[in-house]
Amino acid sequence: YQKILDQNPAEVAGHAGLLETYIEIWRQNGDPRFVIEKHRQIQRLGLESDMPIFVLSKLAGFYVDLDSDDLRIRYQIDPVDTMSGLDLDDNAVNLLGIVFDASEARDGQTIEGTSYAAGYYQRGRYLNVRKEHKRAVKQFQNAYQYDARFYPALNEIGDYYADILDFDRAKEYYLKAIESYEQNYRSYGMHPEDEIFVQYDRGIIYYNLASLVFMRYAGIEHRDLPVTNRIYPESGLHDEPDDDRRSRLYEAGSYLEKGLEIGLKNAEARRESLF
Repeated sequence: YQKILDQNPAEVAGHAGLLETYIEIWRQNGDPRFVIEKHRQIQRLGLESDMPIFVLSKLAGFYVDLDSDDLRIRYQIDPVDTMSGLDLDDNAVNLLGIVFDASEARDGQTIEGTSYAAGYYQRGRYLNVRKEHKRAVKQFQNAYQYDARFYPALNEIGDYYADILDFDRAKEYYLKAIESYEQNYRSYGMHPEDEIFVQYDRGIIYYNLASLVFMRYAGIEHRDLPVTNRIYPESGLHDEPDDDRRSRLYEAGSYLEKGLEIGLKNAEARRESLF
C-alpha cells in the first residue's frame, strides 16, 4: 500500500489499505497511534469522504472501542485533534455521518449509506458505550432489518433484554442470533462487511443463552437483585420441578458445549463454561 502512495500520494486505495492494516495491527498489539495518525493525515488531505464505506464504518468502530484516558496516559496522545477540533466521540459520530450520507458502487450494485447495516451496527455500539441502551437497540434492529446476516446485532439486543431481566425476549433474540449465524456462516467472505461476522465472538451467544437458562430457572423475580451470569437453579427463590430443572440444566450444558466447540474467545466466559 505504501508503494501505491509513493507513486500517487492521493490514491484512495493506498490510504484505505494502510488504514485497515493499521487497525488490524492495533487489534493485535493495542497500540492505536498508527491508526490515529493515518486518519488525521487522510483528513488533512481532504480524502476522508472518499474512503470506501466499509473502511469508514470500521474506523468508526475503532474510535468506539478507544479509551481516551488510556490514550492520554499510556501513549501521550491528545484525544482532541488540534487541526480538526474533533475528539474521540466526535470522530465516531462524524465518520458515521459520512457513512449514512454516502453512496458507493460495488460489484455492479449501489451501496446506499441510508440502508447500510454495518453503519447502524457501529452506531448502536457507540450508543451502548454512552449508556443510551434503548436508542442502541433501535440501531441494532435497523442493522438486522437491512442485513439479516447481522447476528452480532441480535446478540446485542438480547444482552439489553437480559440486563433488564426480560428473559423471554432475551432468549428470543439469542436464538435468532444463533439461527442467523448457523444459516449464513458458510457464505462469510463474500462482502467486506463479513469481517464483522468472522471476527465476532460467536461462542459468546451460546454462552449468553446458557446463562439465561440458569437465570430464568433460578426464580429471580425482583429487579433489585444483582444480575450475574453464574446463578444456579438450586439457589432460586422458588422450587422448580426436579425433572424440569434437570432438563433445563442439560439444555444449558448443550449450549455451553457448542460455544466451546466453535471457539469461545472470552476468557472469563470460557472459565465459567468449563466450570
